[in-house]
Amino acid sequence: MNRKGIAVAADSTGTLIRRSGNVQSSKSFDTLHKLFLLPGTQSISIMFYGNADFMDIPWETIIKMYRSDRTFPTVRGYAESFLEYLGKFQFSQEQYDTYIVKTAHRLGARIATKTDNEIEAWISQNGSITKHKANSLLNGQFELSYKIIQDLSRKTPLTSKKRRSLVNKYSKLAIQTVQKALAGRTLSAANKKKIAAWVVNACCINPDTFTGIVFAGFGDDEYYPSYLELDVKGCLDGFIAFKEKGSGAVSNKNDVIVRPFAEADDVVTFLRGISPKAQSFVSIAFEQLLQSSLPSAYQAALTEELNLSSKQQEKLLKLGQSIGKGAYMKFESSFLEFQNNMFTVPLFTMARHLTPDLLGRMAETLINLVSFRQEMSFSSETVGGPIDVAVITKAEGLTWVKHKKGEDK
Repeated sequence: MNRKGIAVAADSTGTLIRRSGNVQSSKSFDTLHKLFLLPGTQSISIMFYGNADFMDIPWETIIKMYRSDRTFPTVRGYAESFLEYLGKFQFSQEQYDTYIVKTAHRLGARIATKTDNEIEAWISQNGSITKHKANSLLNGQFELSYKIIQDLSRKTPLTSKKRRSLVNKYSKLAIQTVQKALAGRTLSAANKKKIAAWVVNACCINPDTFTGIVFAGFGDDEYYPSYLELDVKGCLDGFIAFKEKGSGAVSNKNDVIVRPFAEADDVVTFLRGISPKAQSFVSIAFEQLLQSSLPSAYQAALTEELNLSSKQQEKLLKLGQSIGKGAYMKFESSFLEFQNNMFTVPLFTMARHLTPDLLGRMAETLINLVSFRQEMSFSSETVGGPIDVAVITKAEGLTWVKHKKGEDK
């Protein structure tokens, strides 16, 4: 994005994952539509990544069914309207039940696996384990998970009245599913009473699976482009579980934004001149070298050379660590300055003046970069296929540059 407009681009690859016991297999296909003009608008795009379905309905279907005659001053307003539409969507009771079952099964299977690992470790150390101890470990895992999910669910707008209603409605189904996932393991009577609340709370935050939804373009009162990114998790009786991941808007002070979603590492490498994993490795290695390895080596060498007392050794080590910390901070600062001067600033300086069609070319190139890198490695090819590219300006709205439904526009 710059002050002239915004370019959005998305690939076509989707991945089906099939699990059978402990075996997982996957199959990729290049037929997904991930980028759309938000129906009823001219200047708002919507695209998704992650799960291609929501409550077992394809996102493409849900998006194309959206209708609204209202206009909003900002992109955020259009996003809120879409969330309101999701909350009123006519999902079936079977789909709500499926959401409960999937969530309950994941929760039960997870604490069962963690408990088995703890039991294995206990037996390795002690030779055997009592049934009482095994049950204690299971209940400990449950209580830990319950507390984490309960704390997270308090941050959602779900009212206490609505929460109690959902717990009562789905109690039997949640308990049956969790007990089945535990495969004979027994929770305490007190914890059994918490199962339904555990599952319902998890459905309202659902930390396992999600779809990233990105709204980008111009609200009616916006002369510069902006975007809003959401994680949309699921829906339970009209309550949408989601969280805001990020947002950005071009302004006079911040006149260029380049924002990758989902597969971001290769784009960050392009922007920063080094891959995030390589930069993390270098940073950790230098921190270890300057704050631990070198001070310890100096301490050992000078102790042998000068026959230092233990108190002198301790003081020397602390002094070396303090000097090493300062040197590491100087290295980090210098390295960041080098990255900015050599890579980020020149690129953003050029992007500041690009026309919308060139922004579109840049967006498409970055996706091709990710796709090619995956093709030339042993990583899963999660990016590929035809690329949809659109540019949006305040005056002309959304224009397709490339679109799978036809030739280049």
